[in-house]
Amino acid sequence: MIKAATLGFAGIVMLAPVPAAAVITTFAQFSTIGSGANVRWVNNGAASNTASSSTATGSGGYFYSTTTATSRVPGNVAVRFEYLQPSLAALGRINANFSMNITVPSGNPAAASGIFRIQNIPSGGFSFLSTQAFTIGSTNYAVGTNLLTGTFTSGTIFGAQSSGSFSGNDEDGVLAYTSDVLNFSNTINRDFSLSLTSITPVIFRSNANRALRTFRAVATGQFSSDPAPTVNAVPEPKVWGMMVMGFGLIGVQVRRRSKRSVIA
Repeated sequence: MIKAATLGFAGIVMLAPVPAAAVITTFAQFSTIGSGANVRWVNNGAASNTASSSTATGSGGYFYSTTTATSRVPGNVAVRFEYLQPSLAALGRINANFSMNITVPSGNPAAASGIFRIQNIPSGGFSFLSTQAFTIGSTNYAVGTNLLTGTFTSGTIFGAQSSGSFSGNDEDGVLAYTSDVLNFSNTINRDFSLSLTSITPVIFRSNANRALRTFRAVATGQFSSDPAPTVNAVPEPKVWGMMVMGFGLIGVQVRRRSKRSVIA
């Protein structure tokens, strides 16, 4: 009897509905123009912003985009931004400025896990503004359109040697997106991941109480959510025509019904 009851319970468990797994959709990405470094991490204890390991004494730092591969100050960098929704495929790659300027306060030393180094980024943000005008349906977007802006808490630089990543999500922290083109009101499980390649000098920390040593890298990236955000575009003229015709037919039916009610 006990065995039968156990088997029966197991059958019930097996038949119980299993929650569907979240489907994360990558809705946008960006790539570089040229091959030079476009982001820089600076240890906040580095004398004169040098990359020498002997001067990387700080436990925080600065992470920012640079206009050129040798710039020592934050700036906009030209990139190609691309939406991946089928309805926006005709846009192709949009010329844009990528900007990021993050301060990591002292008290955030890097951690080690085998050959990997992990740098906590408590909070920050980034943005992509168009440097060209474009049109979606009947909506015209001017230069300076907010293609995508993100603000986050609990980001991470993770890497080893000359490659790594910079990422964040709204499970480990808070990640919010805004855009003039996309609507994120129904999205959850948002995340971003920037690939860091050609890290120079190699990613490194001097000791357990210090943040990463100063380096430069080439950043490209992807942005995702569940579900994909919707598009804020106005329907094309032919779509509006069909909608107006539909409204007209509905009006005719309402008038007919009203007339029949009066006759009755």
